[in-house]
Amino acid sequence: MAVRFSIITPSFNRAQLIGTTIRSVLGQGMSDLEYVVVDGGSSDGTRDILEQHAGDLRFRTIVESDEGMYDAINKGFRATSGEILGYINTDDYYFPWTLEVVDRYFREHAEVDVVFGDTLVLDFAASNATINVYMPLSLNQLRTGILIPQPTVFMRRKCFDRAGDLALDVRLLGDCEYWLRLAERGFRMSKIHEILAVETNHAGTLRTTQKVKIDAEKRFLLTRYGTGIYGNGLFCRGVAFAQSVVRVWLYSLFLWKAAGLLPGLPAWGRFLSTYRICTSWQSYMGDKLARRPVRWQVERIEPEE
Repeated sequence: MAVRFSIITPSFNRAQLIGTTIRSVLGQGMSDLEYVVVDGGSSDGTRDILEQHAGDLRFRTIVESDEGMYDAINKGFRATSGEILGYINTDDYYFPWTLEVVDRYFREHAEVDVVFGDTLVLDFAASNATINVYMPLSLNQLRTGILIPQPTVFMRRKCFDRAGDLALDVRLLGDCEYWLRLAERGFRMSKIHEILAVETNHAGTLRTTQKVKIDAEKRFLLTRYGTGIYGNGLFCRGVAFAQSVVRVWLYSLFLWKAAGLLPGLPAWGRFLSTYRICTSWQSYMGDKLARRPVRWQVERIEPEE
């Protein structure tokens, strides 16, 4: 049977987190899935966690030294055969419906090569949750500096076959470089209006520990790919303004849907059937107008016994 999904997790000494990631992938309930953890030689107990899942025929490991996260991901992609590729780091995880939603979208939209969705962000230090809703956009619009959430990105195998490996000279934003490379090659991207993954913020997150280097790589990528109109400052500011307006509208739809005011809207249906949003549209708009961080209140809906 042909493999539908190939999912990769690069790993090195993340025993305290990787178990949740692995369970979220293998919990997708799909038989046509292969999941490969590429471990760079962990010494913190990660191997013991990997061995706990050795009985699942969908799961395997590659354990050897590597040249960093993107080298590990390349090894994983090259060692798999799935029609749809994705990778998820050890501090993120999928919802039970993630691959099902992505699979359906790709089957219904043969013209689309890359998809992404929305995220729930958990901040360990602040003990709170944030909903991140993104606007629909094309790969070309990423050349103005817009970012998309990596754990929700999936692409057809032909993207990797034609664009090649992720670059090793971009150490922290190799995913962003890859999406920009796909834009140059004319691949098409679409947004799925569903919350597809959980991102976590903690003391060891790269965006926390490597902020200066990440900012430098952002500038490098914009210089390299932000050519023509996409490098025009006025155009970039216009795209950023449009993004802010569209995202407020999308957040409004999300909150109205959560409040039961848009029962016919299919967007975010899987997430909102599992989680209750206690944040109101009025409080959201109050926070936005006052330029305060939105005070999200998210509760899991426990099934009735």
